Amino acid sequence: MDPISLNHALNAFSKYIQRAQYKPVLVDIDIETGLTILQHIGRDFKSDFVIDKENRQAYEQLFWYFTGQFDHFKGDPYKGILAIGKKGSGKTLAMYVMQHLLIFLDKSGQLNTPEFKPYFKIQKCTEIKSDFADQENGGLKVLKPYKTKHDVYCFDDIGEEIRDQALAIHYGIQLNVMENILTTRAEMFKIHHTVTHATSNYPIQSTDGVNRYWEKFYGDRIADRAREMFNVIPFGGESRRK
Repeated sequence: MDPISLNHALNAFSKYIQRAQYKPVLVDIDIETGLTILQHIGRDFKSDFVIDKENRQAYEQLFWYFTGQFDHFKGDPYKGILAIGKKGSGKTLAMYVMQHLLIFLDKSGQLNTPEFKPYFKIQKCTEIKSDFADQENGGLKVLKPYKTKHDVYCFDDIGEEIRDQALAIHYGIQLNVMENILTTRAEMFKIHHTVTHATSNYPIQSTDGVNRYWEKFYGDRIADRAREMFNVIPFGGESRRK
């Protein structure tokens, strides 16, 4: 088979796998009811949690995405979510709220899709780096769970683990752990449609074209793949931490 025909066949197969494995869950809840549910969930985490003019648009888009109401979602339903914003803007909390929204919907019988449930696990990138560097229990084996094709992860605070350019070291092996994980997950996204979510203080591509954080942290290839893997959801405003 010539290269052009092979590429065509691989692309067609990849699209088939996406449709076969990723089955978006449609939950027909209007936005105002949805935001009320999110408010209640958010206040279980933080008593002063509020959805306001600075974060409402972000929460609306997350709600449309995670309830499968893609007619309202301004992105690609087959990509994951990358929540971007300043420190303390509520990105990580938002992903915990979405995580528990899915649990709530499932327990209330509204996720009636036994072949697929859009659950995801949240893991801090700094902890992954520390786990790899653990001289007794670390090493490459601790990265294996993040490279399974059917598990959806949200990697929290991407970039924080490498912003000082220090690599993780395990018995002399130096590794940029998130570059390693993202490389694998980018390949699995293309072949198996492995969904990845993340939060970061650093945009994939800066508006001024100067501060190219992802290129600096992980190289051009990962920065380019990240644009293919993620729907970017911006969180505006200053820190909400008190």
